[in-house]
Amino acid sequence: MMKKRFYTFALFIGFLTAHLTLQAQDNWKDKVGKGITLLGKDSTFSLKLGMRLQTMYEGSGSLDGGKWQSGMSIRRFRLKFGGFVYHPSLTYKIQFALASSNFVAEDPLRPDYIPGPIADAYLQWQFHKNWSIRVGQQKLPGNRENNISSQKLEFAGRSELNNLFRIDRDMGIQLHYNSDFMHLATALSMGEGRNVYFDNQGGYNYTARAEFYPLGQFEDKGHTYEPDFAREITPKLLIGATYDFNEQASRSKGQSGDFLEEQRDLTTWFVDMLMKYQGFSTSVTWAQKNTPNTPAIWDENGEFVTAFTTGSAFNWQGSYLFKNHFAISGRFTHIRPDSETFEQDYEKYTLGLGKFFFGYNLKLQSDISLLQYAEGDDFMEVKCQLEFAF
Repeated sequence: MMKKRFYTFALFIGFLTAHLTLQAQDNWKDKVGKGITLLGKDSTFSLKLGMRLQTMYEGSGSLDGGKWQSGMSIRRFRLKFGGFVYHPSLTYKIQFALASSNFVAEDPLRPDYIPGPIADAYLQWQFHKNWSIRVGQQKLPGNRENNISSQKLEFAGRSELNNLFRIDRDMGIQLHYNSDFMHLATALSMGEGRNVYFDNQGGYNYTARAEFYPLGQFEDKGHTYEPDFAREITPKLLIGATYDFNEQASRSKGQSGDFLEEQRDLTTWFVDMLMKYQGFSTSVTWAQKNTPNTPAIWDENGEFVTAFTTGSAFNWQGSYLFKNHFAISGRFTHIRPDSETFEQDYEKYTLGLGKFFFGYNLKLQSDISLLQYAEGDDFMEVKCQLEFAF
């Protein structure tokens, strides 16, 4: 059934792309790394087509003689559509996530939940020079690392802080304000995450984020990617903070993770910083997720069953991009789960090496990491990925 849906979807996209190409072929515009743009003859609509593919090798094993486990996968495969309709102030974005990891098995607690391919699907109206409103499914205005596309990272993957504590994509409405020295965003969303179509569980999700640029804006939108491709002539700094409240969350991480048998109010805080200067890039993030009640779930016999993901984390990372677009990077992450979750504290040290052949649109990256747990074995992880996009 899942394969049939995928092939039907792919066939539909193929017909749609071919039709629009024929309709707008006299107004074809393209640029390497910027997708293919089709502009209607009457200039009342545009459509930008993009694609990116990320292949990855991952391996891990205990340093105390444990079995080495490894594999290769299509980590991400995305089709992207964007443009405007009627007027340039009314824009849209649609992104499909088509890797196999986006079609996981159904959740036994929610048999009516079937993961779908839609990652982003929203309409944005810039109703004033500095103000815009978005309606649909998209990333919530969370921590800076998660707000940056996975295409534009300085490592092969995001940090453990982000993997555990991020607030993820959700369906709702957002209000944004942008100026030369700040970006403010608020959001009201369902709280269940992406591609959830059944009745809202518990309450809604409320998010607010503020970013400040005390040294002025980054060159070439440098705050939207991690390496310093712009090679900032003067230091540039971003300071941000996010507050998120998910009322009666039903999933272990809020907008993501397993559906659980009970619900909890989850409050998440992020404070982060990004600085760039002449090829150097460094960032720091602190995160905390908690609940006023216990995160643990117990059965009728008083036995521990599972828990919501709560606790705190710290992440530092930095990189230097040489003029030949080789990059070296380092990262340190400290995870401190709440004791009631029965998870261990651990630290993760990562070294990375990358080559950016055409910005972040064609890149080869590799990481090696050491995980040190409070108790038990230490582990090593290795990642190597190749990504290209147009």
